[in-house]
Amino acid sequence: MVEFEDDPEAYKAFEGPAFILNNIATNQYMKESETLAGMVNKAVKSKTRIPDKGVHQAGFWVLVGAAMPSILVETAFISNKYEERLLKSRSFQRKVSEAIGESICEFKTIYEQGIN
Repeated sequence: MVEFEDDPEAYKAFEGPAFILNNIATNQYMKESETLAGMVNKAVKSKTRIPDKGVHQAGFWVLVGAAMPSILVETAFISNKYEERLLKSRSFQRKVSEAIGESICEFKTIYEQGIN
């Protein structure tokens, strides 16, 4: 159950057989998600001065139901004073968004070449 959601009942659809089907769909795109995450991580690292925290896998509810390659990007942490200042900076926000956008475009190009 998702404790802090406004409507935890909405997630009931992802229990039982639906949970199993969602896991199958998620696993189908695991390799592509790892590739995309690595590309985003590399691009963010090259455009910013934040430490590389690597790429990790976890079952985040926010990604439940995504029948496509999917990632969750943590750019910086407000619990770190330096990173908190960065998060407030328009320049940092622009660099991160550019890194993510460029990575998605690059991934799309590579992914489509594999389909054809």
